Amino acid sequence: MNKTLLLFALCSLAACDGGDAAQVEVPLAAGGEGPISADTDLGWTVRLDVARVTLAEPLLKNGEDKHAFLQRSFRWVSEALIPSAYAHPGHGAGGTVVGELRGDFVVDFASTDPVTLGTATAVVDDVTSVDFLLAAAGGEALAEDDPVHGHHAWLAGEAQRGDDTVTFTAALDLDEDTALAGAPVVPETVRLDDETAVGFRVQFVTQDPFEGDSFFDGVDFGALLEAAGGDQLDIRPGDEVHNRLRRGLSSHDHYLVSAFDPGEL
Repeated sequence: MNKTLLLFALCSLAACDGGDAAQVEVPLAAGGEGPISADTDLGWTVRLDVARVTLAEPLLKNGEDKHAFLQRSFRWVSEALIPSAYAHPGHGAGGTVVGELRGDFVVDFASTDPVTLGTATAVVDDVTSVDFLLAAAGGEALAEDDPVHGHHAWLAGEAQRGDDTVTFTAALDLDEDTALAGAPVVPETVRLDDETAVGFRVQFVTQDPFEGDSFFDGVDFGALLEAAGGDQLDIRPGDEVHNRLRRGLSSHDHYLVSAFDPGEL
């Protein structure tokens, strides 16, 4: 979809609700918090030094929406098609699409500097959550021997419990273009308008800030290393623990979206 058609679609969104069709540009970024840590239910303190994930087609949303995102196809057959979520925003669903950024983006959530994704085109409205796809990493810009190539995520870090330390890596695979719906915006509502510049930054959190559970709950790193042998634990698709981690990767419980001043990024 070219930018002219996208603007037409967004104008249709605003007109459908009887509002003005003013557009705004919204910078999007990811990561920037440095290593990510969490304490698990089995007493392990887990630090991620690398957390590379491919985000695709982020949507800015207004209102809760657990189902409408799943009903929308992001992989359009033709660039000339208008997505149904724009043509009929929020009709029969719990949320409204107010903006989007096209493309796939491999980001390291454990990086110390935020990764700029690009600038989304949006309409004047409130934003309460962000939806996106989790895609397998690939493309010409990524070397075939890159550890994340062909996977939805590549994690590397260290787990510590008492005197035990386990270094680990994990290659995680999901179903093709898995939808992540409802990553909450903090604060709950951010207003987009043509007078105040605002951007959004997506973060991956291994400790659920609302309920306290961990991305690595139930994972006994020591027992896994002992069973595997060697000096490092390597988690791969097909491993029993892989199935536990892949569920967390696709859960909105482990993502937060914060607003930022574009001038300070």
